[in-house]
Amino acid sequence: MKSNDSQPRTSTAIRRVIDLTTLAAKMWVNFSVVLLLVALVEVSLMFYYKISDEAKREHAVKAAAYSGAYQDAALAEEYLKERVDAVDWPLPLAPYTQSREPDYTGKFLNVHDGVRRTWNLEPTNGDKSARLNIFFFGGSTLWGWGSRDDFTIPSLVAKNLVKSGISAKVTNYAVNGDATTQS
Repeated sequence: MKSNDSQPRTSTAIRRVIDLTTLAAKMWVNFSVVLLLVALVEVSLMFYYKISDEAKREHAVKAAAYSGAYQDAALAEEYLKERVDAVDWPLPLAPYTQSREPDYTGKFLNVHDGVRRTWNLEPTNGDKSARLNIFFFGGSTLWGWGSRDDFTIPSLVAKNLVKSGISAKVTNYAVNGDATTQS
């Protein structure tokens, strides 16, 4: 009799294991489908916002260029597009200056080692030791936000020094985004 009683218990136990295994498999399939749908929504939204942000940036560039603040709106639009493309915002942090411009070479903007290119005339006699070294520090106005390399304040000072007959090398260490108290 013992053998007859153990057989129904064993088959009940096997059925329960099979039922639990089947339930676990169904739960895993459902979880996988939900996870796949969440990933699909995430990727879709990522592309949507990327395209939306690019459209907003393009609209902002056009609005700024054609706002009437610039004499040549087409040139301003080209400059502003280059400026937007030059930097991934926010700017990377740097010691002492809070932020630092990444290296960039373009038609209007050129930055190397965090320093904006400044117009400088090479000395005619080749003697660089007789030149004055002038450094500019400050915020975005001095850096030249809205200006091409040759028309920033440091570049204009360098041009005026040459007109006055003074040999000088001017370097623009200004940083975009500095507040008044930082400058």
